[in-house]
Formats: sequence, C-alpha cells, structure tokens
Amino acid sequence: MLLKDLIVISSFPSPFHIKINISVPIFSKHEKCKKNVRNLLIHVLTFFLRTFSSEHQRMKFKSMSMIAMVIVASGNFINSRAAEISDHNKEEKELLCDVLKATQGILSNTGHTHEKELKEAIYGSPEKNYRFGASGSVVEGKTCIFDNLRQQLCTYRSNEGCYAQSLIGAFFCLCTPGSLGRGTPSLCGATVVNYGQKGWWGQWKDGEHAELFKKVWKNVVENCTRSPDVRGSYAGRLQALGEAVKRVREKIKKNKNSGSLYSLGEGSKGECSGTSAESVCAAYTHRQTKDSELDIPWADTIESILKKLRLNAQDRQIVDPRQPEKPSGVEDTNSIKHEVSQPSTSENKGKTQEGDKKDKETQTQTKIVGRLSTSEGEQARKRRRTPTSDKTSIESLATGVAKDGYFLKKPNWLLVGTLLN
Repeated sequence: MLLKDLIVISSFPSPFHIKINISVPIFSKHEKCKKNVRNLLIHVLTFFLRTFSSEHQRMKFKSMSMIAMVIVASGNFINSRAAEISDHNKEEKELLCDVLKATQGILSNTGHTHEKELKEAIYGSPEKNYRFGASGSVVEGKTCIFDNLRQQLCTYRSNEGCYAQSLIGAFFCLCTPGSLGRGTPSLCGATVVNYGQKGWWGQWKDGEHAELFKKVWKNVVENCTRSPDVRGSYAGRLQALGEAVKRVREKIKKNKNSGSLYSLGEGSKGECSGTSAESVCAAYTHRQTKDSELDIPWADTIESILKKLRLNAQDRQIVDPRQPEKPSGVEDTNSIKHEVSQPSTSENKGKTQEGDKKDKETQTQTKIVGRLSTSEGEQARKRRRTPTSDKTSIESLATGVAKDGYFLKKPNWLLVGTLLN
C-alpha cells in the first residue's frame, strides 16, 4: 500500500493530546477506505508518541533494547554450546579414530608381517565374526548367523558381540543412529539429518541398514582413513599405536554399566540396543582370568601383535619407506666424529679396490715367476742329461740368448778363452 503524501503535525502536552492531519491516499477514492487507513495510522503513531514522549521512557526503551540484545547474544551462545554438547559420542569416536590411523601407519611399513592378523582386528573376519568392507559393506560371519539384534551384535560377552569384536564394527555400534535418530542432532561428528531419519535398532535388515552403514562410513569412518599416521620412526609408531589402544581401554573402564558391562559410549546405561541415545554404544566385559582385564578382542589382538613387532624391530632394522632410520643407540655426535676421523665410504671403497687389485697383480706375478723358475730348472736338467753341443754359436754366447728363448748363464772365463783362440 503506497501513499502519495503523509504529513503529521503533532504536539504532546500532558495528558497526551494528538492532532494528526493526513492527506488523501491515492490508492482509493472511497471515503470508507480513507477513514479506515486514517484510523490505523492514528493508532500506530499514538503508540510511538506515548513511548517516546518523555526522557524517562526513552531511557527505558534503550534499556529494553540493551536487554534484548543481551538475550539474543546469550541465545546464540547457548545454541552453539548446545550444538557442541549434543555431538554425541564425539570423544569416543576420536579415540577409535586414533587407533585406526596408527594401525594403518603400521600396515604401510610392516609388509606381510602379521598383516592378516592386523586386518582382521580392524575389519573383522568372515570366519570369526563379520567382515566390513572399505565402503561400509558387511559380510556375515559363519559364527554369527543367529545374532541379528543390535544389542547382541554390539555387546561382547560369551559368543555374542560379533560387531564389537572388530575396530570397524565398534565404529558402527558407536556412530550409527538408533531409534529414528532421536535424542541427539549430531552423532560422532555427523549430523543425524544426513541419514534421512534412518536408524538401527532391533533386528538387522540387510537392504535398509546396508545403505545406512554406507552413509556412516562416508560421514565418519572415511575421515579417519584418509590420513594414516606415518609420522616419526617405525618404533615411534609402534609406541603411538599402543598408547592409542590404552586410551580406549581407560575410557571404557570409566564407564561401568549395570552388572558386569563396560561401555564405550557417552552416558551409556545398560546394553547397546540403540533404542535411545544412551544405548548407542559398544559394550564389553572382563576376562575370566587373574588379570581381570577388559575382554576387547580387537584391542587384545593389536596388543599381542605389537609385542611381536617390537621384538622383530630389535632383531632387525626395519627401513622406513619415506626416510632411512638411524640405527638405534647411535648418537649424532658420534656420527659426526666418525665422519671427520674416517674418509668417506666411497673413498674407502676405492682404496680397498686398489689394494685388492695390487694384491691380485702381485699374486699373478708370483705365479708367473714360479712357472718360469720351474721351466728353467727343467731345461737345466735336460742340458745335464744331454751332451753339450759343440755347435753352440758364438752369437748365442755373445747375446746370452739361446734358440729356445731362455737366457744363458755363461761364465766370463769361458768367453775370454774362446775369443783368444
């Protein structure tokens, strides 16, 4: 609604007396419409004039404005804080993510050493539990055909808990929305709305839940697999993996549920059924042994392999594919002194080769001289057995070289006597 002109002339003595003159609007020529618009404008202007008619009320309005601004700012802070707090299982997911990155860093350098056992601890095994693929696919294990409830798959005790037995299975127990995703707007750093109001509780349904797992993999697990931890030396990575597993154990120990269950999950109470936000978790029990340690299959396997890898690392030097490692126990200062006092490796190698060459030449000459000496001895023996020829030429005697090429050892007196005759 547009007006051609609006002129307001007002005065505010106390009590309020308002005189308002409004020119004719252009949108209508009917008197009834003019009257309605005039009355509406009078009411609006009266409200503002009463509000700002005194200094006290103007100050009051400013105070109310400031209060409103504080309320709005507080509301924004509360909303942001609530969004942060409502990121359910965020800390637990980060702990599992650290283990996954560290394990992949070990696999990138270990080669075939214990590779099969490590991969089964991470992704599971179709022979023992469930095998999880790189995109969230699931292959049912032979020993888990009768377990299809979430609380059976995610609560490890006796023969149950086929998901909780592997690291990726624990991810899905911890980060897959439960009953229609109710109770939290965000789970493991991913917005629940992204899952299309899909959830997993009760029985497993291949078609529906397989698609849900692919989304969980993309939104949660894939972020951990993009950057495996390959920092530092091989021994340092072994230590980092052991510490990451230890942190998960300590986190589970602090969250004891009813009975003998210990859960990995924020505010978990009871079994991990997925019927509420508190039951989106992975649960474990104590081992029936003297140490009474938590029975976490994937963690137990990784820790067992770590002991073997540490022993192997002590027996042989494992070279990092990115940069060669310095031998353990050698200080930098010793390396520098060694470099100063000793010639370079290439020079040593060259000198060694020259020495070997000279030795070979000496040995060759010795063999030749030996053969010559042997030949000379044989010729001398032949000459002693054969009568001396009277036709030995003076030329041969003068030159000292016989026809067979050997040097003649002749006495000087014989040469002188021959010349005189």
